Amino acid sequence: MQERPLALCLDIDALRVQLGGWRERNESKQIARSLGFAMARRHLDCGHDVVLPQLTVREDVVDDLERLATEAGASFVEVMLFADPGELAARVELTRTTPAGQHPRDVFTPAELAHQTQYALGALAEMAARRPNVVVVDVSGMSLARASAAVAAALT
Repeated sequence: MQERPLALCLDIDALRVQLGGWRERNESKQIARSLGFAMARRHLDCGHDVVLPQLTVREDVVDDLERLATEAGASFVEVMLFADPGELAARVELTRTTPAGQHPRDVFTPAELAHQTQYALGALAEMAARRPNVVVVDVSGMSLARASAAVAAALT
């Protein structure tokens, strides 16, 4: 049996909160992104996979990731997960596993987070319409295991 490459699951927000003054200094977003992209590039250069679970509605950031993968000789697969807005907001609330105030989403109240989620879903739908190679998976009503299986099936 052939051994699969060692995959790196890279959370840019987790890197960001490791930077001193990240709450006060807006440039911490770009610094964390630059650090994360450098880590991803190194991991790809070693022949390993990188998974970047990131909500971004900025196509330039996605284009940068695609360019990074291409330059490293790796395949780039863009996956967008969609769910019912209320369900998605509830899922985001459930993922608050870090101590309070230790994640960028903690700056939002639940109502603000729900509003941001609604905005992001609309922006992602528009973005998906412009990106012919994106893999779209609707995970509404799915458990984490079923959602993971749906993503894996969409990638084969």
